[in-house]
Amino acid sequence: MCNKNNIGSFNTHSDKRAGSGSDLASMLAGLGRGEALVLGEAVPLPTRVHFDRPEPVTNSDDVKLTSTLLNARDWALDLEHSGEIQEIHLIGRQHHTLSGASLIIRRDAEPFSWLGNRILSVRPVCFSCARIHADDYPVTLRMYANDNLQFTKVVTNADMFRLPRVRPEREWTIDVVAAASVAVHELAISTNTGGLNRG
Repeated sequence: MCNKNNIGSFNTHSDKRAGSGSDLASMLAGLGRGEALVLGEAVPLPTRVHFDRPEPVTNSDDVKLTSTLLNARDWALDLEHSGEIQEIHLIGRQHHTLSGASLIIRRDAEPFSWLGNRILSVRPVCFSCARIHADDYPVTLRMYANDNLQFTKVVTNADMFRLPRVRPEREWTIDVVAAASVAVHELAISTNTGGLNRG
C-alpha cells in the first residue's frame, strides 16, 4: 500500500533535534493529505511517510468546511438522537450585543443551538426578568457570567418571570435546555420589567 518512492525521513537540523513529544506534535500541522509520522522503538529516526490513495476510493474523506465555519472560533455541539446518534451539527457560538435594556434572541435559522448564546454589554448589567416562547414546557434556563454558572431556572410557561439578583457583569452566556421533541422559538431578556412588555 505504501509507495516507497514517497517515503522520506526528516533530514533538516530542526527535524533531527525533535526528540520531545511537544516538538514532534508541533510538526503535525505540516503533514499533508495521506501523510503520517512514524516513530517508536523500531524506528531509529522519526520518519514521514506518504500513503497512496486506496483503489477503489472509500466513501470517507476530510471534512470540507466553508470559509464561514473556518472563521468561527467558538463552537457548541448539538446531538439529536433516539437510541443512537443520528446527526451532529457544528454551530458557531452566537454573540449578541446588548445596546439597551432588553435583548431578544430568535430561532430564525437552522441549524440553531440554544447552548452558549453569549451576550456582551458595554457596561456591567444584571438581568432582572425574562420570557421564553416554546412549543411545550418545562424548559430550563442556565445563565453564566464569565463562564461561571450563576443560576438555573425552570420555566413552566410563556409568561415573564423574575431572575435572581446577581452581581452585574459585562459578559453573560445563556443556555436554554428543553426535551428533544420541544422547539424553543424565542428568548427575551431584560434588565427591567418594562423592557418585556408585550407590544
